[in-house]
Amino acid sequence: HGSMSRRGRAKSSGSVKMLVVRLVWVVLALLVAGRAVAQSEPLADSLFQQAREAMKAGDYKTGCPKLRESHRLDPSTGTLLNLAVCERRQGRVATAWTRFRELTDVLPPNDERQAIARRNIAELEPQVPKLHITTADVPLAEVPLDGVVLRTPSLQADLPVDPGAHEVEFVLSERVLDHKTVTLGIGERVELDLTAPAEPPPIAKPATNPAR
Repeated sequence: HGSMSRRGRAKSSGSVKMLVVRLVWVVLALLVAGRAVAQSEPLADSLFQQAREAMKAGDYKTGCPKLRESHRLDPSTGTLLNLAVCERRQGRVATAWTRFRELTDVLPPNDERQAIARRNIAELEPQVPKLHITTADVPLAEVPLDGVVLRTPSLQADLPVDPGAHEVEFVLSERVLDHKTVTLGIGERVELDLTAPAEPPPIAKPATNPAR
């Protein structure tokens, strides 16, 4: 019994040590996370203020990226609302429409900003360009749209895109089978068909002279 008791105490002591180590790591992780938050909040606030000043001056090209970075560092509904407004002022109607929809998902139902977001959604929806892409039935093919890789499920509906030019490719095993540039205007819907090139005919081998 004494032998078993010592082993039991040793095991219990080892478990306690492991628990202490884990708690220490948890505390350290929380401290690191806390410091990161403490550092990100003033950075986010500074970027937000800079973006607001840029927007007041009509410089949305400067304001929008600062708001995106501010929201990345410290997400908030106020920043998201300002970002949606900035995107709309810059003419990125599809991006703005998406931001306002995101805002309605995170705001409380009784928040007065819900009405602002929903009004903008209703105004923007008919302005959003739609791109409908069809492709040849090639398994495992990918369709990069402005660098964002899409696959078959993404190609079965109209895709909201911002007005302007968009680069679309049809790729299989890193080989570009088709590439097109398409430009859409406000409220325009465009159907784009991507096709794989026909296989070239086999090259005929020259006839050899029979041995004499």
